[in-house]
Amino acid sequence: MKRKVVLNSLFICLLFFQTGLFAADISGYVKNASRDSIGVPSLTVGLQVLHGGEQAPHEVLSTQSGKKGYFVFSDVNFDSSSTYFVAVDYQGVRYYSNGFMAAHQAAIPAQNIILFDSTQSTNMVSAVMHHLIIDDLGDAASFRETRVMNNPTNFAVTNAIKDSIVGDAIFKFQLPVLARNVQPLSQRMQHEFVQHGNFLFDRGIALPGNRQISYAYEIPWQKSDANVSLDFSYMTRTFDVFLSDENLSITSAQLTDQGPFNIRGTQYKRYGTGQIPPGTRIKFTVHRLGKTSSFSSFTILLTGFLLSLGIAFALVFKSKENKKYSPVDYKKLIQEKKEIINKIAEMDLQRNTSDPFYQSERKTSLERLMEIELVLANHGSKDKK
Repeated sequence: MKRKVVLNSLFICLLFFQTGLFAADISGYVKNASRDSIGVPSLTVGLQVLHGGEQAPHEVLSTQSGKKGYFVFSDVNFDSSSTYFVAVDYQGVRYYSNGFMAAHQAAIPAQNIILFDSTQSTNMVSAVMHHLIIDDLGDAASFRETRVMNNPTNFAVTNAIKDSIVGDAIFKFQLPVLARNVQPLSQRMQHEFVQHGNFLFDRGIALPGNRQISYAYEIPWQKSDANVSLDFSYMTRTFDVFLSDENLSITSAQLTDQGPFNIRGTQYKRYGTGQIPPGTRIKFTVHRLGKTSSFSSFTILLTGFLLSLGIAFALVFKSKENKKYSPVDYKKLIQEKKEIINKIAEMDLQRNTSDPFYQSERKTSLERLMEIELVLANHGSKDKK
């Protein structure tokens, strides 16, 4: 009988060794950082485990914190291939310890939990910095917007905003009117951010300290401009707009040109301002400059020839007498004719031919060019008489 008990014991020990299982204690303290890190008693502490390949942990044991916030789990069977940590729910927020992977004959570190009292007010929260990086995508301007929100208090901010559709949130950011393809730029934000209409809601928790908010969107070009209007709901210490493309520029009554600025080896044009109070609206226009210097003489001459050819055919069907025109300065008309030809050449090279504005503007320019040709043709025929 004794031999059988010994064999069973050896078998169990061998099984534990082969599977990586072993028994040990785990302990720690629950402390409140909003109250000089005093221990918090009578809280339910859950032991969580995350096995390899799992997306979310699950609870295996629970206990209560004692008078000074101390808790202990005794003789826990640990699996050395899994990650363990403890968690506490406090004032609507779940707090976790750092976590650990247990190992044979290795001391398990104390699993202390630091929590904070909560507030539902963002009155003290401000943006330490707000950066906007703009690039040209061709049919639209790309905007990468980053804020660093600072919570200077020793309270965690929760549920500061109530929305009937998205639920509770801590921050609400308004997007420009024409913003499209809005994308969070961090994995955390993909889970915690919700877009509703022209607003982004942050449904996370603002712990004391800094919280980075980053997202991207596009604004389609209107001709060669993108009009932007940003509402500042929180006091912002610095706001800077960065342009990486030499052909982009900004006009604004509120932003000043700060000169060139280097970010990780890339040169940017920088526009900015500072100390923006809550409720401020900043407007600016991004311009995509025309590359007129790239127009060759051949391009302009070819455009002028084709336009003149088309107008010449039109003139065949029109009367040479046009009484609605009064005497004019023909030198100015000739100069205007050259400017219109250059303008159409520029539009044909720079604009999207499917853009309805392009079609309308080109049609108007052609009609004006035809009027000038008629006047000049009549003037020339009269001179011959």
